[in-house]
Amino acid sequence: MPIQITKAKITKVKCDAVVAPTNTFLKPSGGIGGAIYARAGEALEKARNALGEIEVGQAKITPAFNFPSKYVIHTACPNWQGGGFKERELLRSCYVNSLKVAVENGCESVAIPLITLGDGEYLKDRVIGETVSVINEFLQTEELNVYLVAYDVTAYELRKSLQERILRHLRRNYKQEDPSIMSLKKPTFDGYDEEKDLLHSGSFDLCYSAPYGGTSKSESLYGWLDDDEQDFSKIEKLLKNLDETFAVTLLKLIDLKGMTDVDCYKKANVSKQTWHKILNDKSYKPSKNTVIAFAISLQLTLAEAQHLLSTVGFTLSKSSKFDVIIEYFIKNRIYNIMKINEALFAFDLPCLGV
Repeated sequence: MPIQITKAKITKVKCDAVVAPTNTFLKPSGGIGGAIYARAGEALEKARNALGEIEVGQAKITPAFNFPSKYVIHTACPNWQGGGFKERELLRSCYVNSLKVAVENGCESVAIPLITLGDGEYLKDRVIGETVSVINEFLQTEELNVYLVAYDVTAYELRKSLQERILRHLRRNYKQEDPSIMSLKKPTFDGYDEEKDLLHSGSFDLCYSAPYGGTSKSESLYGWLDDDEQDFSKIEKLLKNLDETFAVTLLKLIDLKGMTDVDCYKKANVSKQTWHKILNDKSYKPSKNTVIAFAISLQLTLAEAQHLLSTVGFTLSKSSKFDVIIEYFIKNRIYNIMKINEALFAFDLPCLGV
């Protein structure tokens, strides 16, 4: 099942279980955990007291009472003390143990807040990346719909190197209908910030200075070859038949890539339910977001991705900021969908998959 990174108040997210970060005494201490406890009411306080204390990194479950979910999962989080007290490992345990408890209690969906370690400066450039990595690893063997809730996106910034590369790509390629909205020449009015105009809702401190996989070669359906050496005869023959449906084209691409169906939809961050619709519902038309997610999963080139999009009447457009950012990642052979979603979320754009 997929991970959905969302900007919302966790008290508004509807799901089977919600994770409440707390202390070893399971007492409200403000923040997200305090908000969840306050919403759940006095009955939850009695249930927490019955649990007693828990160790840092552990997780326990109670009914949610007045909270709009079935359960509240309580996890005792570490405080940042400079990094020498296994804070990162303990935080990882918070996420993993919370997810295990959710699965053990039959939950199909869980909302997890983006947990920071107290008031310390805990590696803000890694919080989102490490959290998504832990959750994604867990989901490789479990079926669970996870909502990673980050209410205040302004608390995170893209590392300058990645931010500058994406912004530079946007300046060169993003074509709005009204050219006066974004110009290569900065407006002269006071207070204008060009980067905030493009990256307008905050960002995460995430830098991936090299393409995923650490190589400058182009990985297409035919292995690692230089662009001018690639033999596209197979893919061209496949995609010239415009009468073939998206589902048929997708299945053939999966075979050509040597992937399994499960590997493909999991790497696309797509749910099993959506996959079954693609296979079995002839009237189902996937969203553009879903098609791009499969293009990323299959590690298609830009031309190949455009062909796949065309099977359902879509295309990547220079007038869409979302499309231009996707183009940036494909051109740079960055095919890790979780890393792409982190950047999209930083730009206040919808994430891929789900």
